[in-house]
Amino acid sequence: MTLENAIKHFHFKLSNTWKPTEKDVQAFDTLRDLVNDNYGKQTQDHALFAKLYIFVFSYFLDRYKTTVFDPIPQKEVHKLLDAPLWTIIRRFTQKLNESELYVLMDEVGANKHPVTMTEEESKRVANNLLEAIKDKNKKVQFAQKVWNAEDVGKRLEIQINEAIYRYKNKC
Repeated sequence: MTLENAIKHFHFKLSNTWKPTEKDVQAFDTLRDLVNDNYGKQTQDHALFAKLYIFVFSYFLDRYKTTVFDPIPQKEVHKLLDAPLWTIIRRFTQKLNESELYVLMDEVGANKHPVTMTEEESKRVANNLLEAIKDKNKKVQFAQKVWNAEDVGKRLEIQINEAIYRYKNKC
């Protein structure tokens, strides 16, 4: 049960079921005010997180072509927040490695799906790919340019800390 639902529950009980004393009403009001103040302060204290949450939530609204009343986008955001950081770093590393592969494929002329290529085009792309792998002076070296999650994680940590330092007082 969320804090908000707990407050609503006790409000209902005090209003409809129980005969509250003056002290019960004061205690309830104090708790309600504390929760309301804490929620507002929490968002202010974590404004960077709030901005990114809203941005990601908006992304999922667009991705699923839905409204804020659909629970799926919020569930997707919560799945991300629930995932271990290391899992997200590994996924990011995978994307980096895929983008390196796309650069290589563009460089060797593999711009079309293999099924749509002629036999001559397939041979040319295969030869170009072999040359790119063998050529130590090539800009993109498929066998040597692979990101690992540990290095990526360290670099992301530096970037995140720099962003927190730079923007934490600008919210």
